[in-house]
Amino acid sequence: MPDDHMLPNRGWTLLRDGQQLTPDEIEHLDHCHECVEWMALFADLALNSGDNFSVDPPFIVEIDQHLGPERGVVLIRDKGKLSPAEQGHLIRCRLCNTWLCGLAAIARRAGFSIEFDIPQ
Repeated sequence: MPDDHMLPNRGWTLLRDGQQLTPDEIEHLDHCHECVEWMALFADLALNSGDNFSVDPPFIVEIDQHLGPERGVVLIRDKGKLSPAEQGHLIRCRLCNTWLCGLAAIARRAGFSIEFDIPQ
């Protein structure tokens, strides 16, 4: 995705149709706090509106729940990948982002191959 901002109609489409962010959109959100803010606003409005959006429930739950240490260990041990919901959470949650970056750095120094990218 170029440096252009995401369009608001994309946010509504994601919510209405229960779609997932593309890897390019995730990359853009990793660097664009403006788009993160309006996407979060749309999500909050949709969740609190009472409308029945066909959003995949695990996405809603995971983005609001912190990643547990056991998830970090499993990602490293099994050479796993972060789910789109986990990536979305890590973009917004500095707490989880910080501890997972630290754990990944320790694992790299210990010789583990890290197969996932942590959004910065």
